[in-house]
Amino acid sequence: MADNLILKGSTWHVRLELPNDVRHAFGNRRKLTKSLKTGNKAEAHARKLPILAEWKSVITKARNGITAEELENELHLLKNTSEHLRGFFESTLIKHIRGEKIFTKENALSLIKTFDKDISTIFKNDTEKAKIWRHRFYQMGSDFYDQSDDKPKTDLVADFLKAVEEFVVIKNDYISKTKGYSKEQTETITRIFNKPETYSPKSPFTPQRLEAFAKHQVEVKGLAQKTVDSYVSKLKILKKYLEEEKLELTFESYQQFLDSLSSIQAKTKQNHIHAGSGFHKWASKYDLDYKNRYDTRINPFLGHELPNSKT
Repeated sequence: MADNLILKGSTWHVRLELPNDVRHAFGNRRKLTKSLKTGNKAEAHARKLPILAEWKSVITKARNGITAEELENELHLLKNTSEHLRGFFESTLIKHIRGEKIFTKENALSLIKTFDKDISTIFKNDTEKAKIWRHRFYQMGSDFYDQSDDKPKTDLVADFLKAVEEFVVIKNDYISKTKGYSKEQTETITRIFNKPETYSPKSPFTPQRLEAFAKHQVEVKGLAQKTVDSYVSKLKILKKYLEEEKLELTFESYQQFLDSLSSIQAKTKQNHIHAGSGFHKWASKYDLDYKNRYDTRINPFLGHELPNSKT
């Protein structure tokens, strides 16, 4: 099958054997097949080309993964999403215990219907797991409706929320495998979603961004190279601080950074602010990954009050 074609009945199919290291991106399948809807071999040869090209593109992405900046943005988003979900589940259960009817039978049924569609997609090639998850959710749905009042028992709500949390993790893992991540990146993403407390944020001041920022300041804004070198030097100091302290770039964390510069003059601190603000304005305009990660309407470098002291 050197030409990636196989005849099934009277119809030609394109087929591709998948190497072990990329199968995670294809639902752990060993091979891909697709009907070309023709019995003419010459026509099948022509129709297979765009399909093979698409499959091989996914293989390349699965091996190389996404860029470091894209991965950091994903990790940042997943960490926040995971923490939000945990907070939602905990607050829902607490409010339920206190007597608030915020989680009803109708809520449960709505979620079950949504997950039923996800189960069909995620476990398309694993009917046994699909059966297990459907039984788990629909048994809970039945338990909800077996209760006579509108407020389900607390232990049922707790079990249902736990099942939802487990399934969301599975769903996120499935989505990760369809986005072109490498196997290592997929494992990292899954780990952060499961345990968001293990996430250590990286600062946005990557070597590539700093180089692009410096080039723009010199070639477009016409600043002196010495001035720009000073800006970059100050941003590297901030980068080191944020990563050592495991802090996100925010107004509050930048104030902490300024407070840590206890041995320098207020004028030098103002130069730090100027460098940071210039970087933020540049990245907010020209760097898509930065814009995706931060609310660029808020400049974390502005609004800080410095002491009227020369020390």
